[in-house]
Amino acid sequence: YTMCCRNGKIKLPQHYFTFPSAPPFLIGLLTEDTDRAVKFRNNIRNYNNALSFTSLGCKIDRSVDGPFGIRCFKIFGQLVHNMGSILPRNNEAPAFAQIYLMGQDTNDEADHRVFMSQSDIDPSIIKQFLDFFYVSNLYAIQFKMAYQISLQYESISFRIKSIPPPPPGQFSHNVRTYVWPAASEVAMVVGGGGDIGENNRDIILHSVDGGFKRVSERHTGYLPLRYPVLF
Repeated sequence: YTMCCRNGKIKLPQHYFTFPSAPPFLIGLLTEDTDRAVKFRNNIRNYNNALSFTSLGCKIDRSVDGPFGIRCFKIFGQLVHNMGSILPRNNEAPAFAQIYLMGQDTNDEADHRVFMSQSDIDPSIIKQFLDFFYVSNLYAIQFKMAYQISLQYESISFRIKSIPPPPPGQFSHNVRTYVWPAASEVAMVVGGGGDIGENNRDIILHSVDGGFKRVSERHTGYLPLRYPVLF
């Protein structure tokens, strides 16, 4: 604290600590004592997984699995979040962020997410989140736009990229980089081959390649993409 803030002389702007209030339906689900709200809180992890843009990436240690005792989840190495291609391969059902791109109707999309989750979650709650996301979640809006562009230009090669800001001190560094963006300020679709400096980008999504790309933990979208219910 002493080194980074000079004994309290440096104060961050108030907007760093100002966040939009949660939507009324989510406040109700988190605070009410109704059966619907209680079931949501008991299954909140399943709801988040059903709405997540990314999947968990890790090597699981199965040696600790057994029929008795407390369930233990043990992994080898690093835990990461993965993001797949924009569109699913042939004969594969869309999953994670792909559902945001390809869902045409929120009712059908909610039913598909419930089916893919294989858990006891309420499709009407999923639909409430989707209706809210497609108006207020920048990532859901941009992913939907990416799919619409792919329909208009079937032969286009595009990737969804996030370009990290330059380090402080460089001429192009902007102190407003981390101000909460407006929808029109988030640019994610790049036309053409997309072959310039792609190895040093935080997020790269290819249209259809069947693989997964790691999302850097330094990227500002790392947590919102994995935990959309919280963000």
